[in-house]
Amino acid sequence: GGRATLASYGIRSGDPAEIDRQRHLIPEAHAAWLRGLALVVDLEVCGRKWWLIHAGVPSTVPLTGLRLEQVVPHLAAHHPEALLWAKNDPEEMLPVDRPVIMGHVPLEAPYRGGGVLAIDTGSGRGGALTAVLLPEERFVTVA
Repeated sequence: GGRATLASYGIRSGDPAEIDRQRHLIPEAHAAWLRGLALVVDLEVCGRKWWLIHAGVPSTVPLTGLRLEQVVPHLAAHHPEALLWAKNDPEEMLPVDRPVIMGHVPLEAPYRGGGVLAIDTGSGRGGALTAVLLPEERFVTVA
């Protein structure tokens, strides 16, 4: 989806340096909107809390000495790229203070376990689209 988005602005190269040189093609209002989006969402529904994190909680960042409730805010402040782009296996994700709803890693079916709900079922690559209904944590998938 990233290349299609760039192409919609007239940026056709996949080279990071060339993309950076052409960033002026992206309207400032669009860039400002993207910069203003939350890196993580602290979500509460019917008294239950979840974290919404694009790539989930990375297992590659040292978190020694942090209490569970400190992990996500620490990562957001010091390792934002890991929350967006790390390839985290939902089955190996470190637990934090509440369940994490994540995408970014396409799976054949949604996953629930170990404090994580993984809902990327590959809709951008020809797979199904999955959502999760809260607070019951029920998956809804459409082909």
